[in-house]
Amino acid sequence: MHSRHYAYVMLLSVFVLGGLTGAAATYGVAQMKLARLVSEDRSEMRELRRLNALTRELGLNERQRQSVRQIVDGYRDERERRVRKMFESCGRPVLQLKDTMDGEIARVLDAEQRARFEAMRERRRKFFQGK
Repeated sequence: MHSRHYAYVMLLSVFVLGGLTGAAATYGVAQMKLARLVSEDRSEMRELRRLNALTRELGLNERQRQSVRQIVDGYRDERERRVRKMFESCGRPVLQLKDTMDGEIARVLDAEQRARFEAMRERRRKFFQGK
């Protein structure tokens, strides 16, 4: 009987250690994904994708593209600070800054581009509101 109990204890120990190892690995992977999510590299890539999308969809000329790039670059540090704060305050500061930044971008555009830009903003608003 003694060896049977020992076998059960060993089996249970292996099961528990496997569960703990799996939980630790899952936690580690989740932390790495979270770190990548808020890293500067992703932020810069997101800004570059947005600049490319604006250039393509609005037909920005090189002067406009450089102006928009300067606007975005000028807000980078403040935007990153507010993005971090967003999780604490439901995103209001980030959205306010984005509206300010978008207002400056709109001033660089001609009338036709500005109308398409506003349509893009409205589509984005509806998407994020789930409508």
